[in-house]
Amino acid sequence: MCSHFSCSSTLGLVLATGAPASASTPVLPVLNWTQVCTSSCTSPPARDLATMAYDPATGNMVLFGGDGSSGYLADTWSFYQVVVPPSKPTQSPPSVTAGSVTVNWTALSLDGGSPITGYDVYMSTSSGGENYGGSPACTGGASATSCSVSGLTNGTTYYFTVEATNAAGSSSPSNEEQATPVNPPPAPAPPVVSSVAPSSGPEQGGTSVVITGTNFTSGATVDFGTSGATDVAVVSATKITATSPGGTGVVDVTVTTGAGTSAKSRADDFSYQSPPVIPPGSLYTAVSPARICDTRPANPSNLSGPASQCNGHTLSPGTPLSVQVAGAGPVPSTGVSAVVLAVTATGFSSAGYLSVYPAGGPAPIASNLNFYPGKDDVGNTVVVPLGGKGAVYLVSNAATDVVLDVVGYYSSSGPGSRFSAEASPVRICDTRPANPSNLSGTASQCNGATMGKGSEMTVSVAGLAGVPMTATAVVVNVTAIPTQGPGYLTIWPGGTRPTVSNLSWDTGQIVAETTVATLATSGTITIYASASTDVIVDVEGWYS
Repeated sequence: MCSHFSCSSTLGLVLATGAPASASTPVLPVLNWTQVCTSSCTSPPARDLATMAYDPATGNMVLFGGDGSSGYLADTWSFYQVVVPPSKPTQSPPSVTAGSVTVNWTALSLDGGSPITGYDVYMSTSSGGENYGGSPACTGGASATSCSVSGLTNGTTYYFTVEATNAAGSSSPSNEEQATPVNPPPAPAPPVVSSVAPSSGPEQGGTSVVITGTNFTSGATVDFGTSGATDVAVVSATKITATSPGGTGVVDVTVTTGAGTSAKSRADDFSYQSPPVIPPGSLYTAVSPARICDTRPANPSNLSGPASQCNGHTLSPGTPLSVQVAGAGPVPSTGVSAVVLAVTATGFSSAGYLSVYPAGGPAPIASNLNFYPGKDDVGNTVVVPLGGKGAVYLVSNAATDVVLDVVGYYSSSGPGSRFSAEASPVRICDTRPANPSNLSGTASQCNGATMGKGSEMTVSVAGLAGVPMTATAVVVNVTAIPTQGPGYLTIWPGGTRPTVSNLSWDTGQIVAETTVATLATSGTITIYASASTDVIVDVEGWYS
């Protein structure tokens, strides 16, 4: 039995009186309390005296009403807290990656009278189409504020809502948000080298080259074989300029960017040109180019006698062809230690390389020239010792026809000339407009004289760059900078033009070759261009 303001402790009730709240006075939420009735519920009547108590055994509130006049408790009402589903979450915009969406929401402050047990995310490809009765797209724990949905289709728009869950059930769906996974940006493609111009230069390096291709990016590096180039400048995504380092043989020019290194191919070959190999004690005799071998079918060079030795003998891959040089054309039958040959590859349908070496000896690992589809002819000048019986071998790793022209030979005695080298190459001719080589005096002889298609140009050599008037031949590095293409150059002493190509180019390709050119008695050489081009001539040495 309770008095107006006190209660037996056996009831287990904590009274909430009109006194100020203390630590022992329960603070009850306004929401979610309902009246407990045995039959029908009526509102508590007005009483002069009333007090509330909290029953810790049941979690209910008890209201005791008293009548001030009677002095006892007239009636009692009991209230209990009802657990309801939580309020709906609030979504913030999702974040997207390739094939995935991360759904984000704000943690709830009103949990419906029971702790949040988790969050469910529902998804649809149409607005309002979320299937709340089905499986959620992803779930989060009681304290989660996001979860990710993967395996989505890039470019498809998805719609998302979030529901919170407690012991009473799930909340209403949150606001709807949409997101579209995106395709990842394509991985940067590695660089590709399609050409190197010029495709040859001296072994000491220092050749300015233009590398064309695709996927060049800022910061790219260039290697000639295993050696790094200098003065590398990325002009555009398709063009790089660089200066060759020193080297020997034929190397691949590769470009490296953050996406990788260009694949090696015949298109990126760069040939280091060594000075002519002069047998010790030998004298050089220059001759007008004379054809001694043409493997093409139908004998297009109209060769007869000993010079017809190669007629119709197209090179097969890996099979050497023996060519007799001593006694052929202007070459003596005896006493010759080496010859200078203009070698031209033609009629090939696949990439490959060609080597010329003494007959009977092992095939070298170095090539004398390289060819690839898209070029009609590829030529180079080689100095090769003669092998057994005065012959040389030709070998190629791909089927091709070959044309050989003798331009000189070395012998131990006779009327030959000895070689003198320049300390460094000396420029004596540059046909480009505006005189970019700053040539003056007699060396300005070619300034602005761009060669037209099918034209010839005579260049004075003796008397320039230290070359004496008694010189019989010169070693020159000739560079073609074409304004039209493809085409080729022929270099000879003058008179009737031989059917020889000393170098050839494709459209837009700069090509340089070192050649031994026989001088006319006037100390000049003549250059023929099959297509319009600018020409540069640098003297490297002479024979006198």
